[in-house]
Amino acid sequence: MRTLTAFVVAGALLGLAHNAPAGAPRPNAGIDGLRLAGHGDPVNPALRRFTGVVVKLGNPEEGGAIRSIQIEPIGPRMVAPPINELRGWRLTVLSGARFASVFVVQSNTATEITVQAPDTGLEGLTSKDVFVVEEIDTSAPVEPSARTRDVAKPGRG
Repeated sequence: MRTLTAFVVAGALLGLAHNAPAGAPRPNAGIDGLRLAGHGDPVNPALRRFTGVVVKLGNPEEGGAIRSIQIEPIGPRMVAPPINELRGWRLTVLSGARFASVFVVQSNTATEITVQAPDTGLEGLTSKDVFVVEEIDTSAPVEPSARTRDVAKPGRG
């Protein structure tokens, strides 16, 4: 019982210290070496995500490219997205031969996602490949990732 009481008191003291007004000294609650860590300024909430699994590839277009996939949601509390909810979001493949491939969603229904015309279509995806679709933060500066910068350009060494 004494341990439980200590946890409750420590939690209350941490809550008081964490919720102190900006610029106010952060009390140490008499516990040497204990310091709160975190963000000083408010942090934007996490962007929305949808995780799913490929059920099957869509039909090829006239040029032969496949731009749509049939999907099912996977993961805790994941539900089928409303029509065009994912438009403009980034789809990243998380498993299979197209691992780490990135596409932009053109449109969606509850059971299908169509991507914008990429240089290559969705060929190589198979049923059971997992993906995540993330809302893109348009206010954040876009910088090439280290992975993109380190990839050798065609025709160079």
